[in-house]
Amino acid sequence: MQTYSTPTRDETKDAMKDYASSKSPHLGSDTRFTDVASKAASDVAAKAAQSARTLMDEGKAYANEGLQWVNEYTRTTPMRSLGIAAAVGLVIGMLISRR
Repeated sequence: MQTYSTPTRDETKDAMKDYASSKSPHLGSDTRFTDVASKAASDVAAKAAQSARTLMDEGKAYANEGLQWVNEYTRTTPMRSLGIAAAVGLVIGMLISRR
């Protein structure tokens, strides 16, 4: 499983400096700092959104694997699964009734 991190303050500053440099093809000669900051923030937000989508997809895949395992286990050992479900229900019922 991959780990993802949000951009640091220094990475954000570096991105803003890159956009503000005269070598940047994204900017004209009379670009204001607010435009540069807005573009840098948009890029950071896009990167964060992509990371979130990737994490969400990995989470869905992991949950589906777990669901398949539960389905297979329930089909191969139905009485044991029924006993486990009854025990869990009993414990939850006892916890709720204590209030």
